[in-house]
Amino acid sequence: MKIQHIIGEQGRQTGFCMNGGCPAFLFTDDNRVLIQGVRLTEDEKASLTASAHEDFVAIPREVFDKLTGHL
Repeated sequence: MKIQHIIGEQGRQTGFCMNGGCPAFLFTDDNRVLIQGVRLTEDEKASLTASAHEDFVAIPREVFDKLTGHL
C-alpha cells in the first residue's frame, strides 16, 4: 500500500499532520481511503460493535466537514 495523496483541514498536503492537517483522509494506490484520527477509549467503544479486525477512530464533526469540502 502506498499513499497517493493526503487531504487535511487546509486541503491537499504533502505529509502527515502538516499545518493543522490532523485528522486527515489518506488515499492509497489500492483504492482505499484511510482516516487518521484519535482512537476511541475502551469506555467509548463499549456500546459499539465491530469485527475483531476492525476499530474506530474519532474526528470532530467540523473537521470532517472541512475535509469533505476539499474532495
